[in-house]
Amino acid sequence: MSRRSAPFVAPDYIDDPASKDGKKHAKVLLSTLQEDIANFRNEQFPPDVLRQIRDMPIYEAT
Repeated sequence: MSRRSAPFVAPDYIDDPASKDGKKHAKVLLSTLQEDIANFRNEQFPPDVLRQIRDMPIYEAT
């Protein structure tokens, strides 16, 4: 399974995204976003209305 994503575009408030400091700041922002997404998935999935069937990646509703 492949993971496809859109290219990262630095926010406008970074003065010079091509500079060394701009790249570092953009990397920090991107890694923070990725951590937030991972935490959200861990906390919110599966929803309370679903339960997992045995140890398989299959879920059923009540």
